[in-house]
Amino acid sequence: MPEDGRLQPSPSGPTGRIEFFRCDLSNANFQGAQLRNVNLRGANVNGAKFAGADLGVAILRETDLSGADLTGVDLSTTLMPKGWAQAAKQKNA
Repeated sequence: MPEDGRLQPSPSGPTGRIEFFRCDLSNANFQGAQLRNVNLRGANVNGAKFAGADLGVAILRETDLSGADLTGVDLSTTLMPKGWAQAAKQKNA
């Protein structure tokens, strides 16, 4: 992994189907990463930076997203934790 901690795409193309199930990814830098179809279920993502990452069809259920930077991430096809959308709406109200 490069010194800046960013995931680099493989020479064969963007990554997909990565399993980070129950991994400690606290403070990881995934900015701009291609993480389509990633499984982050039960992972610790506190302090992780996902700004601009492709999380299409990602599995984030059972993941505590508090403290994660999801700035500019399209979550429309992502499987989110129960109650996540409601909590986000309440904070903005």
